[in-house]
Amino acid sequence: MKRSEISLARLQREGKKFEIIIDPVKAYAYKNGKIKDITSVVRYREVFSDARKGEKPPESDLKEFFGTSNFEEIADKILKEGNIQLTEKQRKEMIEGKRRRIIDIISRSYVDPRTGRPHPPLRVELALKEAKVRIDPFKQPEEQVKQIVSQLKRVIPLKTEKKNLVLSIPAKYVGKSYGYLKNSTEIISEKWLNDGSLLVEIQINTALKGEFIAEISKRTLGSVKVSEK
Repeated sequence: MKRSEISLARLQREGKKFEIIIDPVKAYAYKNGKIKDITSVVRYREVFSDARKGEKPPESDLKEFFGTSNFEEIADKILKEGNIQLTEKQRKEMIEGKRRRIIDIISRSYVDPRTGRPHPPLRVELALKEAKVRIDPFKQPEEQVKQIVSQLKRVIPLKTEKKNLVLSIPAKYVGKSYGYLKNSTEIISEKWLNDGSLLVEIQINTALKGEFIAEISKRTLGSVKVSEK
């Protein structure tokens, strides 16, 4: 990979830069607590002051600003407290991939209430431009559809059939799941049990039910219990 094409996580402190070379998608997931294994995020076990020039900070700077020279501990702080840097090419490619997936989801899952028929993908694509929708290159498309549809409704009429589901999520997986539930569904009610587990009723687009259950099952390692209401 050319140095101009590498992705970085960067933390700046008192005018000094600390950078690590990363996989941008996995880095974002790590930053948001969705994955824990830092070794799957970094592509090179080294801290740089300027990664594209191959320049490294002195060990004294690492100990001064991080209190350690241990790579994993420093990388953890850079990822959690710093910013993920993308090249313009990488950003465009990631946004384009997410945009295509979002168009596919909306054209399959929503209809024009005047005709009862789906909007063709091209119509959805034009509506995205007309509504000046901004797509997050890091968030999963399914997590962005809810907000994007609310923006598109100012441009084209959209309607969908919805289904209510009741989920029982063990305490140890609530942290990994709650943000996804909030962003990709509408929470109707929730009840926190004494053991820290969550009983929650959500409403979801009927066409996305299968994809939703697959994703929530992955986040809970199959321990979530799902029933229809």
